[in-house]
Amino acid sequence: CAGAGVQTCADYNNDGCLQWGTMAPCGETETCVDGSCQTLTVPGQVLINEVLYDDSGADDNAFVELWGEAGLDLSGFVLVGINGSNGQDYQAISFEGSIGQDGYFVVATPNAAPEILAVADMVTADADYQNGPDSLQLRWGQVVVDALGYGSFDVDETFAGEGMPATDATEAFALGRSASHEDSDMNSTDFVAFDTWTPGAANVGSNLQPLAALECPTGAMGGEELTVNGAQSSDPDDSIAGYAFAWGDGFQSSGPAAVAAHAYATAGTYT
Repeated sequence: CAGAGVQTCADYNNDGCLQWGTMAPCGETETCVDGSCQTLTVPGQVLINEVLYDDSGADDNAFVELWGEAGLDLSGFVLVGINGSNGQDYQAISFEGSIGQDGYFVVATPNAAPEILAVADMVTADADYQNGPDSLQLRWGQVVVDALGYGSFDVDETFAGEGMPATDATEAFALGRSASHEDSDMNSTDFVAFDTWTPGAANVGSNLQPLAALECPTGAMGGEELTVNGAQSSDPDDSIAGYAFAWGDGFQSSGPAAVAAHAYATAGTYT
């Protein structure tokens, strides 16, 4: 080791004598130990906390918010997009500065609204990431400190988040953690869609009604069991916890399954 780098002794000019080579510096998040560069311990907790990637129109208001230890120097941390279609990295943001005393650090795009720029700690066009299916990773050297994958991934697409992907936020909705910054390493439960953006503050928003979608047969004989499927239903700001079916003849059923069956005792039209 030579300071913060590695220097190798070898016969570089083939004269039978050993010489010290040029020092190869270690990376910003590394130090030299026993002759090799090794990654330093992550200096503190930091999470991806809120992301707006699909604003109305040109995505001028796109931003990424981190949350972590107040005063933590973010030098060496890098935020990277991972393209869901090919697994390639894109739009790497190397952070400059420290997390504020409120625990937040906001990266905004240059054309963001004044109220977003007012709380931005960094400004770069790279803060506008792609719609899903895609992922974001917060890295410290080769260590993935936190990750968010969002959208519906096919088997030949790359999910680089944690656990299962979060929903792909609809236009003008942000993906964010709860106000208590819960981190279970499961994107599908840690992140929900918010209709109110709160860069630099705790995530809040109204609860949006789920959108019901039901597949059902057009008819059947009396007493014949009919099967319906509500799997195409969705909740724009959360995952669906359960399904309730009102069959129109006074009978109701509910539970976690999207598929249900029922037989009508008498002929008729039911809604």
